[in-house]
Amino acid sequence: MEIRKSNMKTLTIIRHGKSEMNEINSEKYSVFSGQTECSLSFEGKIEARKLRKELSKVGYDIAYISSSIRAIETYKEIGLNIEKVQFLEELKERSLGILEGMSVQNFLSNKNFKDFWPSGEKGDFKHSFSNKAPNGESYTDVCNRLVPLVNRIKNSDEENILIISHYVAIRCLLLLLGYLDQSNIFEFRIGNCEVIKINI
Repeated sequence: MEIRKSNMKTLTIIRHGKSEMNEINSEKYSVFSGQTECSLSFEGKIEARKLRKELSKVGYDIAYISSSIRAIETYKEIGLNIEKVQFLEELKERSLGILEGMSVQNFLSNKNFKDFWPSGEKGDFKHSFSNKAPNGESYTDVCNRLVPLVNRIKNSDEENILIISHYVAIRCLLLLLGYLDQSNIFEFRIGNCEVIKINI
């Protein structure tokens, strides 16, 4: 997918390859993942390697990679030789707080979390700019931690920039860069190892 706006800088934004947690949740969402550390699955490694030929044609000035294991492994499997690479906490997935690693079944049977059940007052915490999981992050929180990076990118001299991050973090990046808004952000889908190119 390519979204064009201007010719100043080109950002190549990639969601990490399929992870072990993605594999667990592939048929039915059964475990809250968020920032839970996990490696790429066998399929995820193959997905990443398939990008090598396409991306190696681009001379990237810098790469910003989420410091999560699955994002770092995606970068390594792609196999690019980029001189400047930064692994950043800011690009990690949205935190789901104390729910991370918990099965959905246990969550739905624990009355301590009833406000966060689908029928509860905060039942939309997975897709909300205001609500969040206990000790977790909302979309607003993710946007706020990404603002300094977006400003750094806009003010930098680098023209070709690679970013490897996560589902919600990429949605928030695109919101901050003006390619999504609050009316369509929750409908925007990003597959594993999907490449999004934008100009800013």
